Amino acid sequence: MTEAAELKALTDATEAVGKSFDAYKKTNDEAIATLSKKGVADPLVTEKLAKMDGVLADLCSEKDKLVIRIKALAAAKSTGDIDLSEAEVEAKSLYNAYLRDGLNVKGHGGQEFFDAKYLPKNDPATGKPERKALSVISDPDGGYMVTADLSGRMVKKIFESSDMRRVASVQAIATDALEGIFDLGEAGYGWVGETAARPATSTPQIGKWRIPTHEMYAMPICTQKLLDDANFNPEQWLADKLAERFARAENAAFVGGVTNTAPRGFLTYGSGTTLPGTIEQVNSGTSAAVGADSLMDLVGSLKTAYRARAQFGMNRLTLVQIRKLKDSENRYLWEPGLNGATQQQVLGFNVNEFNDMPAPAASSLSICFADWAEFYQIVDRVGIRVLRDPYTNKPYVQFYATKRTGGDVLNFEAGKVYKLAT
Repeated sequence: MTEAAELKALTDATEAVGKSFDAYKKTNDEAIATLSKKGVADPLVTEKLAKMDGVLADLCSEKDKLVIRIKALAAAKSTGDIDLSEAEVEAKSLYNAYLRDGLNVKGHGGQEFFDAKYLPKNDPATGKPERKALSVISDPDGGYMVTADLSGRMVKKIFESSDMRRVASVQAIATDALEGIFDLGEAGYGWVGETAARPATSTPQIGKWRIPTHEMYAMPICTQKLLDDANFNPEQWLADKLAERFARAENAAFVGGVTNTAPRGFLTYGSGTTLPGTIEQVNSGTSAAVGADSLMDLVGSLKTAYRARAQFGMNRLTLVQIRKLKDSENRYLWEPGLNGATQQQVLGFNVNEFNDMPAPAASSLSICFADWAEFYQIVDRVGIRVLRDPYTNKPYVQFYATKRTGGDVLNFEAGKVYKLAT
């Protein structure tokens, strides 16, 4: 797709989001009015609102992807590092590799479909299966000459994750850990008279931080015969699946990792303002629900220097709640980013869907508001390496894949966590 086509798609997506949001606001206002007048919600309006919310979420997600893609393409083109036509060819090649895996009729229609389409019908006169001289249902009678069309798309399960690498700080290193200095102290001082004594004042202290790398691995196996005879590339397919799985595993660790063999997640730290080691939590004030006023408190709790680059991170179900919230002037807190240059926003700040964060529930830590590049540090030692081993376990070929990465909160005051009340 050319850059002009990308921009046209973004314009169309923005218009669709705007129309959908206008309809959503009208329906939500109707639901609020009914609840205020009758004391109970209209089930039909509630059901309609839920359906519209799903449509709006999908439209916003697609629009946000276009915004991010266009920004990335613009940045890459400015350095001359990308050729759009080659990228399209590569994407098409990878997609076709999946298609060559083949399809199974029973797996795409169920047993009833298979029986109805492929088993012979009974002859009304004899009550026995009907047979013809030439028939697709009998391989020797012509079935071998009719083959299935294998060009149908592969249905792939979607696994939700959190794109932490897009917002956090990422650094590659050549050792097993990244270290640096905490400068959290301040110098002492005092006010004195013209001839008063001037005793020594306190000297600021410094500290040291360390983020080690951790190793993850996988070792799938397959037979040599499959590698030789398969009508697709099993090695490439496994490599793609491993890369995707490793990415989801590390994202989950960056958010909520608690073991000492994995990166530490930002949700694992206790509440407080003591630096380093605690992250301030803002309470919603409403049981298991997000509140408009407390959400504004969350934004206000972050220092101005960090707020300039701050963004929200939350589960998509949390975002559903926020879409229905209004301020004291009856304005919605959520905006779909209708100018075509920004992602969806809450209170004027971009929203990232981090689906490794908890869904709304009592005492859940469902929202984080942070200057992510300052707040969280990701460390890469070695990318994914795959060792192909055809010797250890004949006739199987083992693919031993490893990756070393680490992550931890670096600046504890650059982010705030929102906790839903019990």
